[in-house]
Amino acid sequence: MSGQVDQSALFPGPIQGFTMPFFYASLQSFWLYYLVEVDLVASVLPDTAPGAGLRAARFTDGGDDYAMVSLDLQRYTGHGDSFLEHVEEVEFNVYAYPEARDGTVPLMSWQDYLRGDDQTKSIGGYRLHVPCSSPQAVAAGRGFFGEPKFVAFFDYTVPAPNNPEVTTWKYGIYNIVPPPEELAKEYPMADLNKQGSLIFEIDADLSGIDTFAANASPIIEYGVNPYGSNRVVSNWWSFYDTFDTAFLTPEQGAKVTLELGTKNDKWNMRDDLQRLVANRVPVAAQTYQSPIVSAEDGPVFVVPQ
Repeated sequence: MSGQVDQSALFPGPIQGFTMPFFYASLQSFWLYYLVEVDLVASVLPDTAPGAGLRAARFTDGGDDYAMVSLDLQRYTGHGDSFLEHVEEVEFNVYAYPEARDGTVPLMSWQDYLRGDDQTKSIGGYRLHVPCSSPQAVAAGRGFFGEPKFVAFFDYTVPAPNNPEVTTWKYGIYNIVPPPEELAKEYPMADLNKQGSLIFEIDADLSGIDTFAANASPIIEYGVNPYGSNRVVSNWWSFYDTFDTAFLTPEQGAKVTLELGTKNDKWNMRDDLQRLVANRVPVAAQTYQSPIVSAEDGPVFVVPQ
């Protein structure tokens, strides 16, 4: 039977206490992209019903095919009726597409993909791990999109309009200290902000590297529905400006270092980074900075001395 279906068959139900869309008041993102073997990405995609899953997206590079993964640091704010929230998170993504779209998904170079040339909007990031500083954002991400999101401690120094002297991107993601026993049932919703052991750290010096504007918006992302159906869910993330994009030479990529913690975390993010990213050089970087909406200038004496 063809035609329209009841919207409940297409849209997951609402999450109590949250509404969509979520409007960002400000956003800064920093993507690093790595090429990996297709089989590696295929091995971490979710198990679903036959024909309803995801396939690893292949990208051409000099005649060879590769899969791709990315690390995306995000800093953003959101306005509520009685609050102003600020959130840090990292999306560790592998790139995939729904197998139901086989035969309609382009095989293209990774450069063309990062320029935004996949107009089918089929290829997107499957969220493998998402450490996040906000328990509320963890609840929303899990509930709406099936994100494997968990509360983590963030330590970072990154470029910002109010400190132009900073030109490198450095951030560390840490486990939080385990919650007290009485809060165990609420974990990871317990709003604890205590730094534990290192999961990973990125240090990227991209100063002086040529960039160009790319329009990849909207980005499509994938998760697994959290209601027990094990269905793949997707959502679009729209950006209202271009991405500052750099294709990195091996020498430039070597200026990005990844340090892993000495022991694994309970979500196995450290081990997945070891398997998919460690000892590889990123091939591209993208940044997004939402436009400044206002500026207050410095003082001047009203009456000359």
